[in-house]
Amino acid sequence: INVNAVCPGIVYTKMWEFVAQQPGVVDMFPFLKEKKGLTPREIVEEACKGANVFGRPQEPEDIAEMVVFLCSDKAKNVTGQAINVCGGQVFH
Repeated sequence: INVNAVCPGIVYTKMWEFVAQQPGVVDMFPFLKEKKGLTPREIVEEACKGANVFGRPQEPEDIAEMVVFLCSDKAKNVTGQAINVCGGQVFH
């Protein structure tokens, strides 16, 4: 049995869109206090600039690509791994 975990970073989804619209988002990302009038997408993008090496959020397709790989025969010898798809937010 192969068992692996995919660990996503900040993925731009409806959830992050909702979070970006909450008043408390500036508590999570204090630098947003200086920036006014950003769209939810821009808020998430700004948050990622300081959160990961690539400076951008991941897309759902990025996570899906890793899952497809792990389900394929190309990953038949990969097991017991926690794989970060986070744009360099976490290093091991």
